[in-house]
Amino acid sequence: MSDKSDAAETPDTPVTPVAPEAASPYVFTSECRALLDVSGLSEAEAIEAFERRDDAMVVPSVPARLYGVQWLESGEAIFTSGELTRMEWRVDRSVPAEITIHMALRLRPKLPVGAIRKGMPMDAVWGRIAESFGVPVTCHKKTGSFARYTGRWDGKPPRYESADDDTIVVDGGFEKSRDSVKYVWALSTNKYRDWWNDRGSDAAGSFGAGLFDSPDAGELDLPRVVFARMAPAKLSQKIVVRADIGEATVRLVCSRASLVDIDDPPFFHPRMKCLHVFGAELLEGDDLPKQLTGKEYVIPIHFVTDLRPGPQVFLANENAAPRSAVLPNDYKPGNRMSLKMIEMQLAEWTEPAAGKTS
Repeated sequence: MSDKSDAAETPDTPVTPVAPEAASPYVFTSECRALLDVSGLSEAEAIEAFERRDDAMVVPSVPARLYGVQWLESGEAIFTSGELTRMEWRVDRSVPAEITIHMALRLRPKLPVGAIRKGMPMDAVWGRIAESFGVPVTCHKKTGSFARYTGRWDGKPPRYESADDDTIVVDGGFEKSRDSVKYVWALSTNKYRDWWNDRGSDAAGSFGAGLFDSPDAGELDLPRVVFARMAPAKLSQKIVVRADIGEATVRLVCSRASLVDIDDPPFFHPRMKCLHVFGAELLEGDDLPKQLTGKEYVIPIHFVTDLRPGPQVFLANENAAPRSAVLPNDYKPGNRMSLKMIEMQLAEWTEPAAGKTS
């Protein structure tokens, strides 16, 4: 094993156009092209899998990244990771004008750490892919190495160890302005190639009989992406919204918040109650700056586990064109707040009250 920190990929990885003469919005990294050769996918198949994904998960970073999966009739799946490199505003929503494909993998239903199947929450599918083919990655000198990591970033290329003949593809959301990373992992091309070429490796591992492998589990067909069209209500004071999604906890300091019913096929169907906020993510262990850059989030209320008064920090970007991100929406934490409690607390903070400071 050898330290490959100097060769680690960063968001500045050079990319090449798919077809410059055709003005395609898609570009591919050189590492992604190498993965296509391993799995036998063409660029056209990778683009089709990204566009016709059956499920997706937004990585809420700037620029945003989207993990998607398309299920094939054969039972196999194609996992893609695309960065929304450039956005354009058109009439009532922001749409991607350039998309960089960082990863495209053809997958059989049984991965080394367990099975995946249609209907599983996207974060669970991604987690099993990362655990199956990833190597531990470090993004900050004060943290350890993890197969999957969301947290502080020291701004340096992620560190990992790999064999001399291995190619590592680092993926995830990197925000230089916030010194943070989200849903980062590092794929070992050797691990993936060895598994893909070994057709006798389809026996599920220790996670194969887990929660999402039962016939009745994970059948909700709830997509994960939406661009909201309404403005959340101004609050009389800043609040902190906590959302628990699987093993991850997200804390947002917000200046606006409203309860909304989203019924926007194919993004949300059937109607779903959500908390629509304008806010910025708070990272653990960091000193709170005087100003943060906010954006809109649409959070299904079954994620929300706490609402409380927040710090008096200025949230910039409030008058920018709306661009919203939705967190994965299948997992339901046991300590989630009731709709009635959320309504009561929002009513208190959105109504002017004598003697309260804003």
